[in-house]
Amino acid sequence: MSGAVTGADSLIRAVMNERGYPVSEFEQRAADLSVDHPDVVEHYREGERFARAARDGDDSTENLRRAMQSYRALFETLVDPPADEPMRRSRDDTDATELAPTDNEMESAEPRR
Repeated sequence: MSGAVTGADSLIRAVMNERGYPVSEFEQRAADLSVDHPDVVEHYREGERFARAARDGDDSTENLRRAMQSYRALFETLVDPPADEPMRRSRDDTDATELAPTDNEMESAEPRR
């Protein structure tokens, strides 16, 4: 199961990168995330805490379960933002100014039938 937590962490980083968040340092990612999503940043911190514990050998089922729950809450927020929330941050703007999604992003965001 610790492989699932590692995979979830990688997926969160990929989604954050796609959304325009810098992914090199955890504290910077968390700080940037707190600007746009203050309601779920603690989920990110908790998921990272449990994932780190698992990497350090404390891979109890409870820690792994809680890490997955935390990552899931963050993932859902990042991939399914409210309609009035922009889809992407500006990569070179530090004051959290957001960009509208491109036409390609809009097409790929539409549900497939």
